[in-house]
Amino acid sequence: MSLDTAGFWAIVTLILMLDKENALENPAENSKPVSFSDAARFLGVDIFTFYSMVQREEISSFLGPWGEFVVSQDDLDKLVAGKNAYVKT
Repeated sequence: MSLDTAGFWAIVTLILMLDKENALENPAENSKPVSFSDAARFLGVDIFTFYSMVQREEISSFLGPWGEFVVSQDDLDKLVAGKNAYVKT
């Protein structure tokens, strides 16, 4: 059975929407929200790898202003610096 790209993204979006209790409100009010695709580019990883990182709680995500999941630029900087970027409140 083959899964096309649109089907894959639909499943990923559904998983993230069902996992809203782990999604944080913006933890850093002064931090710029970054889309998953931009964050993956910033880290130099594939988007699928980035989704895995979020799922493994290596970096926290939260609902952005338009209802999409985003990450904070501060968390990306911490991850690059080698610090754990996932902070549950």
